[in-house]
Amino acid sequence: MGKTFNELNGNVKLPGSLDAKQIAETKAKFAKHEKIVSCMTKEELEDTAIMREDLADIENKLPRVQRLSKESGVSEKDVCLFVAEFEAMRQSTMRIAAGEDPDAVNADLEAGSGNRAARRNVKKAQRKADKKMGKN
Repeated sequence: MGKTFNELNGNVKLPGSLDAKQIAETKAKFAKHEKIVSCMTKEELEDTAIMREDLADIENKLPRVQRLSKESGVSEKDVCLFVAEFEAMRQSTMRIAAGEDPDAVNADLEAGSGNRAARRNVKKAQRKADKKMGKN
């Protein structure tokens, strides 16, 4: 998806199109995501639950997140955000495929509903990454 976005250079005429700043931010985000995915093991790519479980593994300091961060050169916080965003997209796609109204699904996601435990784990991981980087 990032490759296609880069090839189009943001020249997609859609309602609410992106401005130049948003296009640059999106390209940077896709570049981070590509770095993360390129460092994932075959097992991590084939079974997304592995990464979700790692977000919950606070006691062991998120070993997979740490490895991906180190190998990709992307911060642990960005790896956690990638996993959380991927999970949100996965859940919304499953709900829409099951027949739920896409507008209702999007409204739920915007309201922050969904898996509370997953959101808490992501926040814990983000706080841990911030502490590790010396931020409060």
